[in-house]
Amino acid sequence: MAFIKAVLIGVAVYYVIGFVSRLLAPFLIRMFFRRMSRKFEEQVKNANQAQNQKTKKYKTHQKGKTIVEYEDDEKEKKKDYGGDYVDYEELEK
Repeated sequence: MAFIKAVLIGVAVYYVIGFVSRLLAPFLIRMFFRRMSRKFEEQVKNANQAQNQKTKKYKTHQKGKTIVEYEDDEKEKKKDYGGDYVDYEELEK
């Protein structure tokens, strides 16, 4: 009698887990994809901001409907490595 009772409890648990998983699986998958898409969007946004900071030559200042762009000299200063480039020719012996 105990064996039949254990088998029935096992079958009941199997069907309950199957039913609950069918209800929760779409919710859990949707939550997972939302979280991953947010992380992906954040990474793309951070990469774009880093790229824009490297390539941006002009600052913008917006006042009313007029947009003024001016060169940002503070961030980009040209480095002087000293000396000049000298062109040379090879001499044959």
